[in-house]
Amino acid sequence: MIGVPTDDGDELPRAYVVKRPGTELTEAEVYDWVAGKLARYKRLDGGVVFLEAVPKNASGKIQKKTLREWAAEEKVKAKL
Repeated sequence: MIGVPTDDGDELPRAYVVKRPGTELTEAEVYDWVAGKLARYKRLDGGVVFLEAVPKNASGKIQKKTLREWAAEEKVKAKL
């Protein structure tokens, strides 16, 4: 999960999810599951993005910098 910038200078949480083969999972299902577990300000209002694989470095750490760059390129419009 990372924070994606909005037009007004705030950040909204966004989840990057890798689906297991043969499973059907929707953005709404992920959003609803997280909304039931976390506080309101932590809900995934920045969206849910499905990936083939999460970018990792040689030691296996998730490259959040790469995810933030991808989000900046998309010019995310917040769902409010």
